[in-house]
Amino acid sequence: MTQLTQSQITNHKSQMTAVVLAALALVSCTHSLPPPKPYQAFVASRGSRCVTVINLATFKRERIIPLSFAPQRLFVRPKSHEIYAISGSGPAAVINFPQLQAKPLAIQPPGLKDVAFSPDGTRAYLATSAGILVLDCQHSRIFQRLHTDAPVVRVALTPDGKTLIGESAAAELIFWNAATGEKLGVVKVGKRPGSMVILPHSQKAFVADEGQNTITAVDIPSRQVFSNIEIAAPPSLLALKPDGGEIFALSPQNSTMTILDAAHDSVEQSFPTGSDPAAAVFRADSSVLYIANAGDGTVTTLEVNSRTVTASTHVGVRPVALALTPDERFLVAADSAGASLAVMRTKSSDLLTTIPAGSEPVDVVAPGWFAR
Repeated sequence: MTQLTQSQITNHKSQMTAVVLAALALVSCTHSLPPPKPYQAFVASRGSRCVTVINLATFKRERIIPLSFAPQRLFVRPKSHEIYAISGSGPAAVINFPQLQAKPLAIQPPGLKDVAFSPDGTRAYLATSAGILVLDCQHSRIFQRLHTDAPVVRVALTPDGKTLIGESAAAELIFWNAATGEKLGVVKVGKRPGSMVILPHSQKAFVADEGQNTITAVDIPSRQVFSNIEIAAPPSLLALKPDGGEIFALSPQNSTMTILDAAHDSVEQSFPTGSDPAAAVFRADSSVLYIANAGDGTVTTLEVNSRTVTASTHVGVRPVALALTPDERFLVAADSAGASLAVMRTKSSDLLTTIPAGSEPVDVVAPGWFAR
């Protein structure tokens, strides 16, 4: 048997050590960068009259779900594997997972504009031209009709699930007991009310007035207007910070954003955004706000606490809707003029890829079905 010299033994040990260290490094690398979970993005493609399903692990189009109407908005039903697609004028459909098929909504209400769900997902509140219809989602039947004098264009439920609020075309907020349907009161708001947010404690609502430069703060228990907050330009969208402390109002007319103190109904700061801001979404911990700028094809990354813009990422032609994946690794933007879905890495705010998403994509959701 050949004996190894001391020098050969030393070299052999060094080589083995190097191999082990390389293997450990590889394992460590793999551990710190797990592959993306197979989340899916559902894109409302208005021009193609379909919902496009995109796999966010492979970044490939997975399915095209045809519809009989042009979808305008998508809503994920809580505690279910369903997405409601509406046209904004009447027709609606329910898309299920994992079948990825669409079926007409149990009832096709006239002038369906908005949908809100109870926290447990068993009820859907449908804002229509005839008032609010309350749908039993599990049995697909309407069991309550809340009539109004004017069409309801927006509907929301307080976070505690107790109060239903409808925004009517007559510039009113109408309040109902969500459990019984009892009408609680009405309050006049603004000239042309639009986007509405409700604070986490369920005591206060804010309504953007698209007809003038104001945001109305309303006390929910008393159904009284607290204040009318003046800002520089008409607001089109209100984005509520998840902790409820601040509201970020986007004004496309002058491409600005106004930050409001939600506790004191006061303006904290106003500064420029990209051109024609159209959509916004917060990280769950309130640390970062992403803004889609439809006028210049960019997404702005704003560090909330420092009020610092950390990136302006060109994602396409006209981004109009945003969604974060449940793990917040990726931000997706529906590009209505580019017929695509842009995917950004949130860690670096760089554009990862764009994926064909049908003609005129106008809304996108990324459900958390694979989060566990």
